[in-house]
Amino acid sequence: MNKELMKLEGQRRFRRLIESHGGVLSTDEVASLLNITPSAVKELHNKNKLISFLREGTHYFPAWQFKGSAILPQLQEVMDALGKDRTDYAKIRFFLTHDKSLNGMNRIEALSYEKNIISIIEKAKTFDLQDPT
Repeated sequence: MNKELMKLEGQRRFRRLIESHGGVLSTDEVASLLNITPSAVKELHNKNKLISFLREGTHYFPAWQFKGSAILPQLQEVMDALGKDRTDYAKIRFFLTHDKSLNGMNRIEALSYEKNIISIIEKAKTFDLQDPT
């Protein structure tokens, strides 16, 4: 398979992964959800408080970062552990990777169980230095 086809296949897989976990919200949709301005949404992203990715010049935010009209509880603790140096794509991969030590749940699912937060934070600190499964 040539590079262009591999890239297209990777993009298709990424879109399917995101869609299977609730889809995405635009900057304006996040602003409305959180009752803040679009510039405040961008600032949250710039401060490593939200994950977004760029598609065709537009920022999209995975919907799994939100619960009701708020940012998912404990997300910030894990984002801090992941740090600002990792790409948003790497952070998405981290959160959506299924983990045997979490009974096969991905880390977003596991965050709903408070007992998992310490384990998830420790994995975030060493992410990319370990086997992601």
